[in-house]
Amino acid sequence: MRIARQLKKDALTNYKTTLGGVVAFVAVLSKQLETLFDEDAATNPDYILIIAAASVLMAALFARDADKSTEDSR
Repeated sequence: MRIARQLKKDALTNYKTTLGGVVAFVAVLSKQLETLFDEDAATNPDYILIIAAASVLMAALFARDADKSTEDSR
């Protein structure tokens, strides 16, 4: 519960970083989903790339914007 509350506060307070992470994740995921559903058995999504994009998303959700102080993020 505490992590969820902190994540919600971080994501809303530092919306620019959160938005950047979400956009990057959606860009990577959309291309990988395209390869998954293209009806060509020879193409497969790059699952390592999806995991890396998810990691970047998590980092962006917990990161702090450059114009926010530590006190603002608490």
